[in-house]
Amino acid sequence: MFEDDVSHLTPTSDQISPIQTGCQGIKTWCSLILVGIWLAVGAGSHDIAWAGDHQQGVATHGAGPLPANTGIDVHGQMHIHPSDRCPLCAMRPARYPEFSCGIRLEDNRTYYFCSPRCLLSVWADPQRYLKMTAEDIARITVRHYFTGEQIDGNTALWISGSDVIGPMGPALIPLNTEAEGVAFKRRHGATRIFRLKALSRHELQTLLRPSR
Repeated sequence: MFEDDVSHLTPTSDQISPIQTGCQGIKTWCSLILVGIWLAVGAGSHDIAWAGDHQQGVATHGAGPLPANTGIDVHGQMHIHPSDRCPLCAMRPARYPEFSCGIRLEDNRTYYFCSPRCLLSVWADPQRYLKMTAEDIARITVRHYFTGEQIDGNTALWISGSDVIGPMGPALIPLNTEAEGVAFKRRHGATRIFRLKALSRHELQTLLRPSR
């Protein structure tokens, strides 16, 4: 009905002059040029996660990923900016408030992650992903699964093999106490409950590998 009412307003092909056709062509070319400029400028902005050439989050040529806008503070609290990106997968941690977490280095640079799985992958092999050693990591901040409280990942009780799915697949769950671990396992299952200090980095890397 609506199309019938306005059909008389739409010019036919023989009513469009060569000048109008030329103007439409110019507008199309101008639009394409503006899109090209936007892409060229945007490629150099801070919205890009890495400063060097990377493949699957692995830093090369000594460049490494860009640190967060605002780091983990002296109280161990995160301050995630919407433009911050996970250095492993390049997703935005701000979009995953239940799972986001962070690592602060000794030089006060901070990297925020979309999930504990990405964070622990970097913790297990910081040289590969951040061009840093384990000794360069000063603080790990994660979110308590039940309360959302920001806690120390080094002392947290970790659970793997549950039915909880995070941004990067099967989630690794941080809690505080063994009693919380028992309650969580009763609700969601678990194949392993551990603390980081009880695992070598090699053991953690094995634990993080996708099951076949």
